[in-house]
Amino acid sequence: MNDDMEDEDDDEEDNTGNNTEGVANLSRPTSLPIEPATEKEQNLITNVPTDPLPSFKDHINEISSLTLGETIHAISNLIPGLIITVTSNGEYLVTHHNHEGTVGLERLCEVYDNCAKRWLQAHTSLETNLPQGSLDTLVLSLYRFGDLVLNVGPASNETMELPDDCGH
Repeated sequence: MNDDMEDEDDDEEDNTGNNTEGVANLSRPTSLPIEPATEKEQNLITNVPTDPLPSFKDHINEISSLTLGETIHAISNLIPGLIITVTSNGEYLVTHHNHEGTVGLERLCEVYDNCAKRWLQAHTSLETNLPQGSLDTLVLSLYRFGDLVLNVGPASNETMELPDDCGH
């Protein structure tokens, strides 16, 4: 019987010892290695695109090599995101929120003019003719809006975005 009691005492001592050790372990500060987020993970958190925006100049050059219908469609899709800036020497620059860099308004209009010449030379469908006609108004609005920026810009030192009702 004494042997059994000793075993119980041993068990109690073991349990007490384990509990004390457990408490001691819990009271020690534990640190887990935390690795910094990768750049890609950080960008996902802050919603910053990981890829740089495509070049606006390259995009305009690509548009000029498209078929007539594709060119008309691409130009009309560009209009809503255009921002016009007039430099101190009167140069009209265009930027777009989906692209990096600037393009001279003359270059954009040159692509449009080439599109208009192809449109006149081609026997196009009514489906192609309608957007081309509406682009005439849009391109004219770009220059008129640029004139507005030129007149108002120096006073306000701001770039201006095309209004939603510019004819598109």
